[in-house]
Amino acid sequence: MSALKAWRQVVTPHADIRQGKFDASVFAANLGEVLAGRGAVDYRDAQTFFSKTYLTAGLSQLVVDVLRRLGAVGKSEPVIQLQTAFGGGKTHTLLTLYHLLKKPNELSKLPEIQQLVASAGTKGIPAANVACLVGTALDAANDRSFWAEMAFQLDGGKEGKLYGMVAACTGSPGTNTLGKLLAASGPTLILMDEILVYLVKAGGVQIGESTLRGNTLVFLQELTEAVANCPNACLVATLTSQLAEFMDEGAERAYESLEKVLGRIEKVRQTVEGTEIYEVIRRRLFEWPKEEDNRQAIVADAKVTAEAYWEMYRKLGEDVPSACREPGYRDDFAKAYPFHPELIGVLYERWGTIPEFQRTRGVLRLLADVINDLYQVKDNDPLIQSGCVNLGAAAVRGELIKHTGWGGSGHSVIDSDIAGKNAKAPEIDRQLGSEYAKESVSEKIAKAVFMYSFSGGQQRGATLPQLRVAVLNPEMAPPFVTDALDRMTKRLWYLYQDSGLYRFESRPNLNRILVDREEMVRSEPDKVREFAKAILNDMLGDAAFRVYRYPEEDRDVADEPRLSLVVLDLDQGATEEAPTAETEKFVSQVLKQHGKGFRKHANMLIFLAPDQARSSEVTDAARRLLALRNIEQDKSTKRQLTEEQLKDLTGRLKEAEARLPAALATVYRFILVPSKNKTLRLFDLCLSGFSGKTTLSNLVAEKLVTEQQILDKLDPAILIGERFGLWPADQEMINVKTLAEYFTQLTHLPRLNNASVLPDCLSKGVHRKLFAFALGDGEKKEFDTIYFDNKTVTAADCEIIETAWLLRPALAKTLLPEPESEKTAGAGETASGKGTGAGGIVVTDPDNSEWGAKGGGVVIKEGERRLSKVRVEIKKLPWENWHDIYNEVIQPLANEGADVQCQVVVIAKGDAAIRENTVELGIKESLAQRDIQADIQTG
Repeated sequence: MSALKAWRQVVTPHADIRQGKFDASVFAANLGEVLAGRGAVDYRDAQTFFSKTYLTAGLSQLVVDVLRRLGAVGKSEPVIQLQTAFGGGKTHTLLTLYHLLKKPNELSKLPEIQQLVASAGTKGIPAANVACLVGTALDAANDRSFWAEMAFQLDGGKEGKLYGMVAACTGSPGTNTLGKLLAASGPTLILMDEILVYLVKAGGVQIGESTLRGNTLVFLQELTEAVANCPNACLVATLTSQLAEFMDEGAERAYESLEKVLGRIEKVRQTVEGTEIYEVIRRRLFEWPKEEDNRQAIVADAKVTAEAYWEMYRKLGEDVPSACREPGYRDDFAKAYPFHPELIGVLYERWGTIPEFQRTRGVLRLLADVINDLYQVKDNDPLIQSGCVNLGAAAVRGELIKHTGWGGSGHSVIDSDIAGKNAKAPEIDRQLGSEYAKESVSEKIAKAVFMYSFSGGQQRGATLPQLRVAVLNPEMAPPFVTDALDRMTKRLWYLYQDSGLYRFESRPNLNRILVDREEMVRSEPDKVREFAKAILNDMLGDAAFRVYRYPEEDRDVADEPRLSLVVLDLDQGATEEAPTAETEKFVSQVLKQHGKGFRKHANMLIFLAPDQARSSEVTDAARRLLALRNIEQDKSTKRQLTEEQLKDLTGRLKEAEARLPAALATVYRFILVPSKNKTLRLFDLCLSGFSGKTTLSNLVAEKLVTEQQILDKLDPAILIGERFGLWPADQEMINVKTLAEYFTQLTHLPRLNNASVLPDCLSKGVHRKLFAFALGDGEKKEFDTIYFDNKTVTAADCEIIETAWLLRPALAKTLLPEPESEKTAGAGETASGKGTGAGGIVVTDPDNSEWGAKGGGVVIKEGERRLSKVRVEIKKLPWENWHDIYNEVIQPLANEGADVQCQVVVIAKGDAAIRENTVELGIKESLAQRDIQADIQTG
């Protein structure tokens, strides 16, 4: 779909609205001001008035009926009552009749007037006398009475014959006199507006034993009867249904009396019904071109926009109200253009029920401010929707707030949550990214919610489907609305959600209460930190390490040959590259010193440090949890919360209970391990949360085992190899206790996970004839026990004590007694070719089965060609095909019952791709455990 035109590119507001020079009174029609020659030119000038007036079906029919009555053509009602709420168009209707009958020559050439005259069946606009009685304009105490004023105006504004017929009457003249007066006047139109206001004032004027109010009510009753009996006289009166709400009990009684008087004969009319209001508003606010081509261009663009919106709603299905998907709604779009029907509906159905808002008058006044603001800022939206009403504009805001009943707090709500540089809704848009900010998604939602939050009745708030209609346009992604609204419910201070309805209120919601409590907690930073540490302490556990929590100096960490985890404080952080300078200085001090002496077992210390860049996440989460617990425990505050808010509080508390441990696990991510020359290596735990199924110290241990910084098993070849230099080549023996201490003291060595790792390593070294394990006096080379090449030796036999030594094989052989099997050649030989020597030595003869030995060849057995031996030599084998070779070569030969042995050559290459520990601590150890001899070369 191509981009829709902005509404301001299609229609043009009236000049005074574009320029912001309109007077709000221009939307308050006042018949009394027009009679006095004052007021806005829009109402005083007949031509201007009709250019901005849309003749609805109801208004047109009323004009036709009045013309017929005055022209004595056909049948029509003599007395007509207009009864609507404030701003419902009553006075505008009276002005239509006034101008038409007062200035027939000016208006008779207008096409729409000619059509009305034709419908009435009169020869033209009948010449008629017009009297206008406006209750707000007359002084009941000092001016002429209603009947005298009527006669005065029918006499052409002088005290003539008609005036003389009623001037002397202190009470109502009676139906006979009034009948004669109307007959003498000829075709007569009497317009009455704001009658109730006059009656209220007349109630204080005493006339004999009665009041002017009582006399006026009698006059009105008699006048309706006189008009009904005069064939060319017509009375049109307005009755404001809500005015009594603003006055005393006397006004209410007067209103009831007036209803009875006028209700005897008159017909009640509604001049604006249904979708006609769209055209009424458009004509009053926008210029309507005289050229037919230009008018049709507007209609065409309106239809394109209507089709695009309606198609969007059809695709959204149940996500928008069903009424929006009806074909008729597409027609409403075109009629309401450039407004969205939803906005007009909100103003009429919600705001229009607020008595002070004054229905059409209030809608026009507000929309004029809205249009002026949007036109000035060059708004590019296709339609004007509720989400477009700019509450940041002073005129718009002021017009709305004065009807909310919030007073000054209304400005605070808007500034806090909805519009302005510090408002939270626009801030959420900026945080969500450029697409949200471009469309002002959150801000539009907030504006729409505000528009739905007020009503003269009980209906307040908007559903999510209604908000989609109020905000979405065909170029906006629908998921934006739910995403933004979810964030808004957690951030905005005055937004409420109850039973699926979103609304603003002037009292702060749970978000604001929570912010206030967080600020209170913020004033106690030590309490927050200690609370976070207490939670972390529960998470750490101490099964894998001895744990030292937040030491302040080196002597707080014991110097012992036991794996220990030192948990640093929140301000002792690290980055992904290295610990901070202060943290490194502290850790180095702990590794070197213990109190006044040097630290001996530095290699047993592991440090857990927080991520310096994210440590605030912990304090934020701790502060939130403390604040929520404070609210939960505050009975006075909880009594102020709605049921929905209490549920929200419970949910947030549960969320916060999980958030703090997750934040701690995420922030305490860096493991610092002492390395060569007591430098530090850094490892990242990479945790995204904390399930509580295991402790944080266990997770540290698992990570270091994976990284081979802590060993669950140790290859005995490491003890005699050159990599770590544990056993100098020129030494025939090494003390086992000393060797064990190397692993706790020397920081270039890996750490042994527990006390069984080294004894297990020593027993395997004896099995593999890498060294002998001896107990005795090493200096004198006098040993009670020597284990060498003995498969029965276990870890329990290899104790880590002062008198335990490892001997080179050459030395061990010289110290062992000569085996009996060597003294008596072959005497102790077994069927397997192995013999047992003295001192626990196991002697294995080399394998004498060679491929080139005699025997073999094809033998015919049971009618089949049989072989005695097979040799398969594969020159080059990709590792991923190893499983296939086993299944297709080795397994079939084994299934034949043959003794299958394999000679394997593995060649692995990659530029610095292979960790040395993988070979030394992984492969060699695994082969050794399975007693598999292998020649391993590295480079």
